[in-house]
Amino acid sequence: MRRSPLAALQPLLHDLPRWRHALRPYLHICHLHRPVDLILLLLPALWTVALAPGAPDNGALAALLLAATAVRCAAWVYNDLRDATLLPEAPESFIARGLVSRRDGWRLFVALLTIATLLLLLLDAAVLPWGGVALALLFGYPRLKRRTLLTQPYLGLCFAWMVAMAQLLVPGIAARSLWLLFVATLLWATANILLYTMPRRDYEERVGIGSLLTLLGDRGGVVVLLLQLLSVIALWLLGNQAGLGVGFDLGLLLALTLLPYQQWLLTRHPGSGATRAYRSNILFGLAILLGILW
Repeated sequence: MRRSPLAALQPLLHDLPRWRHALRPYLHICHLHRPVDLILLLLPALWTVALAPGAPDNGALAALLLAATAVRCAAWVYNDLRDATLLPEAPESFIARGLVSRRDGWRLFVALLTIATLLLLLLDAAVLPWGGVALALLFGYPRLKRRTLLTQPYLGLCFAWMVAMAQLLVPGIAARSLWLLFVATLLWATANILLYTMPRRDYEERVGIGSLLTLLGDRGGVVVLLLQLLSVIALWLLGNQAGLGVGFDLGLLLALTLLPYQQWLLTRHPGSGATRAYRSNILFGLAILLGILW
C-alpha cells in the first residue's frame, strides 16, 4: 500500500525543531535574522533601476540582488571570523563564543562568495571588476574599524556601491544623475549606520572599534540630521536633473517628514530610540522608491 505524501513527510516534520536549532547560529552569523539591514542595503539598487529610462531585465536584477545578499552575508561571517582573532574581547562573535566553529565559518564564507560569483557570472562580464571592488571593501572593513574613526562613512560607501553595481544593468541614466544618487546614498547610509551604532557605543569603545561617535559625543543626533538633510538635498537635485516630476517630490516630502520623528525618538527614548529610528529608514527608502516609480 502506498504511503501518503503527508506520511512520508512525517520524519522531516518531526526533525524540524532540531534542524531549526542547528541552523540558528548560521542564520545569525549571516545576520539573516535581521532583514532590516538587508533591505536598507538593497534599496539603493532598486532606486537606481527605477531611475533608468527603460525596463530592467528582471532575471538580471534578481541575480544582482541575490549576489548582493550573498556578499552581505559573507561580510558578516568574515567580520565575525576576524573579530574572534583581532578583538581582545568579542562577546558578539559567534566564533569566539563557540557557537560556530572556525572551520565551519570559513566554509560558510567560501560558499557564500562562490554563490555570489556564480550569480554575477550570469550577468555581463563587465560586472565582475565592480564585484571585485565590493569584495575588497568587504576584506578591508575588519581591520579598518580598528585603525580609524571613519567606520560609518566606510560602511556608507559599501551601501552606495550598490548604485555603482546596479547602473551596469540599466544603461541610459545620465552621469550627473548617477553621481547625485551615489552621493545621496552615501550620506543617507552613513546617517543610518550612525543610528545603528548609537546603542552599541559603549561596547565598541570598550573593544577598540573606531567610530565617528567618539568624536561627535552627544552631537551624534545632530550630525545624523545634517547628513539626512544633505541627502534629501542631493535627492531633490536628482529629481530636477532627471525630470522626475511631482510624484517624486511628494515621495521626497513624505521621506522628509520622517526626520523630525527620528529626532523625537532620539530625544524621548535615549535607549531604544536610535534602533527604532534606524528601522524607520525602510519607510524613507520606500518613499523614495515609490516617488521615482511614480
